[in-house]
Amino acid sequence: MPLKLLRNKQMMSAIGAVVGVIKVYCQRANDEDPDAIEVSNKLDAAGREQVLFQAKEAPDDDLKVLVMECLLEVPINNLQAPEVSNIVDIVADCDNLTVGRTEEILSHAFSIMRKLATDDGEEGIHFRRFHAAAIHMALDILVRNSGRDTRGHESESAEKAELSVGAVKFLRASSFDCMPLSG
Repeated sequence: MPLKLLRNKQMMSAIGAVVGVIKVYCQRANDEDPDAIEVSNKLDAAGREQVLFQAKEAPDDDLKVLVMECLLEVPINNLQAPEVSNIVDIVADCDNLTVGRTEEILSHAFSIMRKLATDDGEEGIHFRRFHAAAIHMALDILVRNSGRDTRGHESESAEKAELSVGAVKFLRASSFDCMPLSG
């Protein structure tokens, strides 16, 4: 059964737990733990990202955010071109910024793209060469997001701000402005 048809909360919770374990190995691999690097590379060879993208299709915003948090921790050198395209498509395919936890999901996508924009390896070169349109997408998201009136809605305002900051950090990284944003 495709995960987009999944309605069982316990199954989504179990998938979320597996995503959490994968995330821990990715974090440890980024910290250069040799055992975690080996596991991360084996997970990559086994199609980790494809499985994560399938899990993101489940109709559960909490699981979608967990998947994006996990993808954010995947070592950049484990991201192949189709996976990078899937991440860019998350931003490109966003029609409604206010549904569920969309702002958080997009913010994570911008964080991943920011890492790619500043990466000196093959993955970063490929991203900058083939996904320059992501800059226009970020600008479009910023324009649409700034047009939302969230006054009087504290949580909506916080989500709006998180998305705007994520997009701006990506744009700054894309312009090779590596000065840290304050705040």
